Amino acid sequence: MSFDDDAPSWLSDDNDTSPAVAELDDLPLAPEVKPPSKISKKKAAAAAAAVAAAPSPPPQPVDESDLPRIVMWMRISNVSVAVAIITLSVLNIISVPGISEW
Repeated sequence: MSFDDDAPSWLSDDNDTSPAVAELDDLPLAPEVKPPSKISKKKAAAAAAAVAAAPSPPPQPVDESDLPRIVMWMRISNVSVAVAIITLSVLNIISVPGISEW
């Protein structure tokens, strides 16, 4: 038994075009894209020059003396909310009646 006869047509070395390729040749080409006008190039260059020329102000010093206290407050509030959610969930599960009472 020869496997050459069982090979699909797209594996063959023939230069014949398949129907699908012929259909692709009939499709219209993509529309031509025009480059941007000179006015928009001038505006873009002016905007880039203005951004490059403007010096950025130095960052303001930040008072971080309260930061450890704020972080601790956030941690405590996070843990307390988690405990409240778990407690309410357990109470909700306990209060659900059994299937036999439905």
